[in-house]
Amino acid sequence: MSKFTRVACALAAFATFALMTAAASPAAQASGSCDVTDLSIDSEEQSFLQLINAYRAKSNLAPLTLDPALNRAATWMATDLASRQGFSHTDSLGRSPWVRMPDCGVSWPGGENLAAGSNYSSAQSALSAWINSPSHRDVMLTATFKTIGISRVYREGSYYGWYWVTDFGYVANDPAPAPTATPQPTLAPPAPQPIAPASSSGPAPIAPPAPVQRTLSLASGLSLVTWEGDYLSPDEVFGPASNWVAMVYVYDLNSQQWLRWSPALAPELRTLTEMRRGVQYWVITSRAVDVPID
Repeated sequence: MSKFTRVACALAAFATFALMTAAASPAAQASGSCDVTDLSIDSEEQSFLQLINAYRAKSNLAPLTLDPALNRAATWMATDLASRQGFSHTDSLGRSPWVRMPDCGVSWPGGENLAAGSNYSSAQSALSAWINSPSHRDVMLTATFKTIGISRVYREGSYYGWYWVTDFGYVANDPAPAPTATPQPTLAPPAPQPIAPASSSGPAPIAPPAPVQRTLSLASGLSLVTWEGDYLSPDEVFGPASNWVAMVYVYDLNSQQWLRWSPALAPELRTLTEMRRGVQYWVITSRAVDVPID
């Protein structure tokens, strides 16, 4: 099979990471975790934004807006791909899109399309290639995606020549995240009061109602929720629903970093290790699901 027609796909829980061969423009150099030298949008990248929004409009979907953090993530990845022979969503630093995009300032990453090939230097050719691939098309037509980063990179002598990366997100990425709510102290429940035994002439005692199990209701897509349960690990809380829970985020004020947990992440990359009462978390799910609290 020709290197310019090879197609591969990768799926992860909710976010669909689609991968295939297609195209990109000379632009940035990547170094460090997410440093790029050029974040400008060229004419073909701007054209791609117009084309994908016109394509989404045919399905009555809202247009995407360019996001600086997603542009940074896409540019870093496109330049990284152009600098090596491998072609996958795992970059040269060993990061998946779930790890790389937050490193580039993306608060809530949604998905990623990759493309590379000498025949795909234009926005229209890259879009057409992705439309003809169901997994890539699904990424572009995800209704809950609101933002996009677009990059095309050309490197003479590279394995494919042209490289495209489009990264998708749910919301615009603010320069400074909102602070996480401080956990409130909990009060011990009142001591149970003794109950006098029923007299032989009185009514029979009434059994107390069975306790109702509390649940945390998560909508499909992105939800901001407050954890009201005990201090548990995310594995204990979301493990039973791992088929539908893609990612959990919280901003840690002490370390000034986003902590994350996902069933798709290797254990050593799960920086969120404890769910704390009263703290708000961002949760991304592929469908509505109820998570037990008690």
